[in-house]
Amino acid sequence: MMMAVTNQAPRLSREVQKTIVEERATGTWGGGGLSQGNLSQGAEENPFGLAIVWLNQVFSRGTLKLSSTDPFAAPRIEHRQLEERADLVRLRDGFHRVREYLATEPMRKVVESAAIDPAGTDISTLENDEAIERWLLASVGDMSHICGTARMGSPDDPRTVVDPQARVLGVEGLWVGDASIFPTIPRANTFLPTVAVAERVADCIRGVSNP
Repeated sequence: MMMAVTNQAPRLSREVQKTIVEERATGTWGGGGLSQGNLSQGAEENPFGLAIVWLNQVFSRGTLKLSSTDPFAAPRIEHRQLEERADLVRLRDGFHRVREYLATEPMRKVVESAAIDPAGTDISTLENDEAIERWLLASVGDMSHICGTARMGSPDDPRTVVDPQARVLGVEGLWVGDASIFPTIPRANTFLPTVAVAERVADCIRGVSNP
């Protein structure tokens, strides 16, 4: 679990009421905030901040499926966030930590009020764990670090898409070298692990092309 606080929130219409978890939609919700101005505006014109809690390594598992034989068609993504209770409990704990942090003396000096949605609903409305969990299920978004959709593993495992050398099973001369082949979900952002994977796959390809 990770936490961050920014002194400016991204623009998000107050009309946004639903999220991908509640509607089982596809794609990225992209976070939230109460800013009515642009990020280019100064703090006095755009006085809203954003407290974020996210889980890098999760227990819930989503799916990615092809929606068409057209290679340019977007795939069908089912995030299935918070389906595993362990993830919900961890985010609930993160919410408590943020509320405690906002209640400290230094934060009280700079934070006038805290809201839980674009409509400006005060954080105090979430009075107990049950209310917090309902809110999380209705408002959680993704951090756009989807990975493991073409899982690396043993060729005998039915879940495997690429072998330990990143070769696509059943397709001659095709390798995959990005975050999709991660065999497990990493505990940090995916950029550096993806670079390492790409370098390793490049070595595998060179080894085959130049024995």
